[in-house]
Amino acid sequence: MASKRLRPLLLLVALLTGGAARAEISPLADTPLVPLAGTQPSVEARALRGKVVYVDFWASWCVPCRASFPWLEEMHRKYREQGLVVLGVNKDQEFGGVEKFLARYPATFSLVQDPGDKLAKGFAVRGMPSAYLIDRRGNVRHTHVGFRQDSTAELERVVVELLKENAT
Repeated sequence: MASKRLRPLLLLVALLTGGAARAEISPLADTPLVPLAGTQPSVEARALRGKVVYVDFWASWCVPCRASFPWLEEMHRKYREQGLVVLGVNKDQEFGGVEKFLARYPATFSLVQDPGDKLAKGFAVRGMPSAYLIDRRGNVRHTHVGFRQDSTAELERVVVELLKENAT
């Protein structure tokens, strides 16, 4: 039987590697997640074990996502060697806009699809973009709904704080 502290690493077993105008950062106290599968493409959970994972739900029609993608790319490049994994979960129902979006806002961080919204439902996504910061122990520690440039310093501070924490 699974323990009460199911790790988001299990949740992310199947992951690879107009939204809200305001940005909201909410600290959470070690909130474990339920494992979900079904995203495409996939990667093994062990690749994420001991990492800080930034799960970002986005869509090509999301205006704030246009601003968040360059910042996510910057965070990925700046902190990946310290253990940050950025996972972009696309919510487009039709994929024609995705290619155009990515041509304009390229990403070298991992991108996956969420057919059937299983992952979005598991995270209880409230708007676009919605982000969830998972610590090295596998707990959701912070959420972020919406995106504004003036919130990036605080978001980066939270990422750095989680990267400094030990996995045990």
